[in-house]
Amino acid sequence: MKKRQTLRSSTISSASCTPTGPILQTRFAICAQSRSPILCFWQIQPFDSGTSDGEPASAGRPNRSTPPNAACSATTPPLFRAITRWRNRSPPRSTIWISQLCSGCSMSWQSPMMAGPIVASIRNRRRRGPAPTRRFAAPDPDRRLVHSRQQTPMPPTPKPLRYCLLVVAVVCGHIAAVAVAEQPVARDKPAADIRFGRPVPPAKAAGAIRLAAYNVENFFDGVDDPALQGDYDDLPMQTSPDRCAALAQAIRALDADVLGLEEVESEEALRWFRDTYLKGMGYDFLASKDVGYYRGIEQSLLSRFPIRTVQVWTSEDLLPMEKYIPTDLAQRQEEGWGEKPAHKEKLTFQRSPLKATIVLPDGRSLTVYVVHHKAGGKATAHHRDLESLRVNEMVRADLALQADAWLAVIGDFNATPNQKPAKLYRDKAFAGLVSAYVFRPEADKPAGPLPADKAAAAAARRLYITHLTYRSIDSILMSPALTRRAVPRSYFVLGTPMPESGYDATKNSPPPGYASDHCPIAVDLNLNGD
Repeated sequence: MKKRQTLRSSTISSASCTPTGPILQTRFAICAQSRSPILCFWQIQPFDSGTSDGEPASAGRPNRSTPPNAACSATTPPLFRAITRWRNRSPPRSTIWISQLCSGCSMSWQSPMMAGPIVASIRNRRRRGPAPTRRFAAPDPDRRLVHSRQQTPMPPTPKPLRYCLLVVAVVCGHIAAVAVAEQPVARDKPAADIRFGRPVPPAKAAGAIRLAAYNVENFFDGVDDPALQGDYDDLPMQTSPDRCAALAQAIRALDADVLGLEEVESEEALRWFRDTYLKGMGYDFLASKDVGYYRGIEQSLLSRFPIRTVQVWTSEDLLPMEKYIPTDLAQRQEEGWGEKPAHKEKLTFQRSPLKATIVLPDGRSLTVYVVHHKAGGKATAHHRDLESLRVNEMVRADLALQADAWLAVIGDFNATPNQKPAKLYRDKAFAGLVSAYVFRPEADKPAGPLPADKAAAAAARRLYITHLTYRSIDSILMSPALTRRAVPRSYFVLGTPMPESGYDATKNSPPPGYASDHCPIAVDLNLNGD
């Protein structure tokens, strides 16, 4: 990151900037020593001055014949021209020294370039010339007044008061310019826009609850907790207030009753976020557990209903899951299994799933697995396969105990629906779950070819893209009993602002409005009935 460039300049003291007449004027000089501009308010010109104070009409303009201070060069170009020239040559965040607002005032401070309003005022003043002399005569009692303003003529403002008001106006202008200049400015960044999903979520059906999942991309609070696992549990990873606000905006629009989250630092961070940004949302219950990942991010839950139990498997050995994978290489490739790497003594979850049991308003239980499978391409496909197989085993065991259990596996699978880790969950030989995608609004339309218009076809696909990389890698998978509770046409991807293609999080700051590299997904469940 480039450091701010600051122009070094000498500050002109009150002793070297002395007024030359009763009318204060403005001077601008180029410092000969540092070749930096010095804006010296050693003579401030009242913009409404004229001949009423006894000075000639030309006194209202800067006296170019007055030489600048010896510390500065003899060349004194017009104020607006010098500042404009300096602006074009200098970085936009450079600074100047503004000194000597008035005679006898040793005030100086460093601030961003803020002489623009002063330049415009002086430039307009120089074009118009000095203000004409106003003579206020006594009102004529025989004259019929047409406008109320003519009833009482305004007396001239006392000269000392005019100077004070001018100084106050200049200072206020500088303060306002500082506030504007200090705002973060996005430069050379892709513009954020809602490129995937629906900009507005559908309304929930009466009596339904909304089940949702959202990867919040490295959500870290500003508290350095050495007790938490991972070197990344530290202040440098703190999520900015802008991103916190954007995440909260998306979650509020989502309006989920049960929300699974991925990439949350800790339960403490989640509680802080809820209490700070999600007030009034009704998330009285939350859960987040260390899932054994070196970067410290966890799977979490926000719920409007009580959470009864929470469980993780941080030391689970996944190698026994290889028993489900064919040994024949050709068969493995044909079925889409990942390439098996060199043998390891033990392989665990990159990030353990979080299993929670939630008590719904009707007293029944909803079991939710929040998963975040290992990321990567072909090199890590085998690891993802084993993780998926192990979670499938857990789900199958739960359904063996209670066939009509309301159960869902939600989160970031790091695999598209047609890739093996995601397909395993829908395989009846394994968990036999059903994707909430079948409950999208377009599902009840007759099947047919994609629109001939490429733009229309791309728009249809973008409705269900969930990741910045144009992939659908987030899913909600439901048990057969829970599937019967799903509300038709209720599944959706909520669009959030995303940068254009080519955005690199390691090189670029998040664009305005950016919340996460994932979009949240949701489906509604109808609890009414038997």
